Amino acid sequence: MVLVVAGLISGDFYYYLEKQIPGMPKITKKPAKEEITKLKEEAAPPLVPTPTPTPTPRPTPKQTTGEIDFDSMINIRPNQGNSSREVLVEGEIGYLRGSSEVQTKVEITPDDFTKPEDAKEFVEKTGVNQLAVVFGNIHGIVTEQEEKLDIEHFKKIVMAVPDVFYVLHGASGLKDEDVRAAIKAGVTNVHFNTELRVAYTEGIHRTLHDKPNETTPYKYLAPAVEEVKKVVAQKIKIFMGK
Repeated sequence: MVLVVAGLISGDFYYYLEKQIPGMPKITKKPAKEEITKLKEEAAPPLVPTPTPTPTPRPTPKQTTGEIDFDSMINIRPNQGNSSREVLVEGEIGYLRGSSEVQTKVEITPDDFTKPEDAKEFVEKTGVNQLAVVFGNIHGIVTEQEEKLDIEHFKKIVMAVPDVFYVLHGASGLKDEDVRAAIKAGVTNVHFNTELRVAYTEGIHRTLHDKPNETTPYKYLAPAVEEVKKVVAQKIKIFMGK
């Protein structure tokens, strides 16, 4: 049926069918251009314009005097209602410096750390149940300074807000003992990114250095994947307390 309809519209295919299928009505001429256009219009479904959704107006932030204005934030309350499913919603508070790459230095001061009182107010007013905080962590890896977590400061945050799951962003470059201490103090979600990127990149560089004429992607990408697996396996051991 689809082929016949297509033939009726184009004309040419119908000529082919009449030579192949006995009993096919003979067509003495191609349909006129006007007839083809009419057939196409009849076959096509009517175009229904898609209504343009009305954008939801964003709340206008209140003027503040340098303090965080939580009143202007959207109150998500992730687990309101009668749903039996637990929804995890993460928020972040504090100034997490750096970027997801290898850097020489990243200036960080205690002023960047998450303040316990701010964390408490943030959770109360937004309803998030996962909270990423800053207590010495940065994005990326640094080569000319030591990354060090202030575990005692993190414990103060936990005391102020004991009923959320804590997230550690920027764990790449930290010493294993720092990550273990953070987990012991209350962190339940650890983010590694840059270390995986570095392992992958170095794996590719090493393969191409050893085999400069290699041009088959799966042959020089596979060793890079294996390098990433090694880092992941080592991190899992840390999470397991080994």
